[in-house]
Amino acid sequence: MSKLSVLSTTLIVPALTLLSVNATQAATVSGSSFVSSLYISPENTGGTFERENYRTGFLGQTTTGDRNDGDIYQSNGIQNSFQDVGLNETFLLGTINYTNGEATIEGTTPDTIRNVIVTRLNGSYIQFQLDLNVQDGGPARLFIDPANPDVAQVLGSDTYSLTDNTVNPDFVYNFNGIDTTLQLVGLGRSFDNINESFETGTPGSSGSFNIYGQLIDYDQFLAAQNPEVTAIAVPTPSAAALGLLALAPVFLRRKQLG
Repeated sequence: MSKLSVLSTTLIVPALTLLSVNATQAATVSGSSFVSSLYISPENTGGTFERENYRTGFLGQTTTGDRNDGDIYQSNGIQNSFQDVGLNETFLLGTINYTNGEATIEGTTPDTIRNVIVTRLNGSYIQFQLDLNVQDGGPARLFIDPANPDVAQVLGSDTYSLTDNTVNPDFVYNFNGIDTTLQLVGLGRSFDNINESFETGTPGSSGSFNIYGQLIDYDQFLAAQNPEVTAIAVPTPSAAALGLLALAPVFLRRKQLG
């Protein structure tokens, strides 16, 4: 990974947008999490995406002209509760319902999809935005391995997977004196079966999978990525900023990678 040049600014987030994480609480958090909405990622390099009711994405074009016959990616909108979760402890972020459409035109789905994850941490609502890769499996087709001609395999499974960037530096919050962010851990149907990718099955398949993540120390994450990077101290807020701090004490430190 190339050397990072980290630029830091400290912003006071409006109280109506994000409420504070109570710094007087213990090092663990309790609350809930779900995927509140989704949209095409800014990192996407092509493909077609239509969104309905914030939580449903229709991916790609179809041979029938009916978007319901294509690939569908949908948050179930259910809040998942968790108790006493500490840093680096995996918890359920949200559940995705999917359809591997039989009429999806190969090469028309987006490369990435962004998930807006809303967490309730010790009574305060905090938002994160994280991407997943999308790989369309193409139409159903039969594959016979010449080395084992008696076994036929049907190909065409769509694949969702983690991107190279499992954290988003635009969503870093100060919690208990630690710059904290959310990192994607993997995908799966249960805690004992979490992987970096999830395959949907052949065209016509539908079902669901979970997105898992963990809260991490962002400065430690940067140091592990590149030991040459040194943490940059956050500027001391002015007296005016300290006055506003009583109303909206959550800091969002935006970090841009140069």
